[in-house]
Amino acid sequence: MKTQIMCWQSDYQGAGCQNIGQFDASLHQQMQDYAGHANWDILARFNSRSGTGVLELVNNDKESLHLKSITGLNRYEDRSELEEVNADFPRVLNPGETLNINLPADIVAVDLRAALASKKNCYVSV
Repeated sequence: MKTQIMCWQSDYQGAGCQNIGQFDASLHQQMQDYAGHANWDILARFNSRSGTGVLELVNNDKESLHLKSITGLNRYEDRSELEEVNADFPRVLNPGETLNINLPADIVAVDLRAALASKKNCYVSV
């Protein structure tokens, strides 16, 4: 690849470029458009509303998001297993769905164990 780039830069006049095929002109075009979207873990939001915490999850992917478990942390970084919340887990968040999870007021951060259907486990701290 390095040799190919070097030859392209020298208009294929450099040493060793005789055996390198030229790049097709269509490969030299500038990118005109780009469309991307943030992964579900980047879209996850934790907000505190009227004395309770709310974790908002958005599955903007084309495949199901499997939610395995959630652990809460308070301001002293003590872990809470959140048994009431985890009673609804595991659960599946289908493509395009949004889920709001109500959390106790003392929870300031969460660790979420989840993964897209085709992926292995993912741990997300929000």
